[in-house]
Amino acid sequence: MLYATKLDECRDPSDYMYVACKVWSVGYSQPDRQDIYDGGETDCSALVSWATRKALGLTVQQLPWFSTYSELAALGAHGFKQYRPSQTEPMRNDVLWKQGHTAYYIGDGMIAQASRDENHSDGWNGSRPGDQDGWETNLAPYRADSWELILRNADLAALGQLIENGQEAEMALIIKPNHTTTHYYFDGHDLHAIGRQSEMDAIKKAYRTVGQELKVSYWKKDEFTALQTMLARHS
Repeated sequence: MLYATKLDECRDPSDYMYVACKVWSVGYSQPDRQDIYDGGETDCSALVSWATRKALGLTVQQLPWFSTYSELAALGAHGFKQYRPSQTEPMRNDVLWKQGHTAYYIGDGMIAQASRDENHSDGWNGSRPGDQDGWETNLAPYRADSWELILRNADLAALGQLIENGQEAEMALIIKPNHTTTHYYFDGHDLHAIGRQSEMDAIKKAYRTVGQELKVSYWKKDEFTALQTMLARHS
């Protein structure tokens, strides 16, 4: 799976988390947790709030810096629903939560998180900014038994699904929502209603000429509505 490697290329929370935890050198510190930049510092909940805010286009006033104690209410106000790990498999852009710690599931069985300071403690305050040992902020395998809750925003889940399927910007698709007879052409950025079979045939032919087979993807109503909402917000 490909992730953005530059901040201005990020498409979703997983991209932002990947940049902070893998590309940048970000250390762990609770007092300086809002200093999220290459060479800066953060903690687990500040990093999750930052990535969520950036991806949803929110201000600090709309989504304040939260702690793990206030996180459930803060994210719940922005459409994140709670699931037990036994109820669902994680999806790209799911927030993972347990008392005292939080992270993002970024797909491919991996999480991105701020873990501890360079003193190998839960990390009240590291003595130096930046990641000193490659583990203050990091990627790690997902383990269901490590978490109490999965928090899912339908818009971000839909976006993550598109990215995982290679559809976002790289490949278009035709979407058939199950609550309507209309087909929609999604070009990676916008939805276009297809009025006639001849239009669909023309679109498929155009992609076939460059070696791509455009398939029909069948979506549930809530999935399609989430995509429409996300596209409207970013238009």
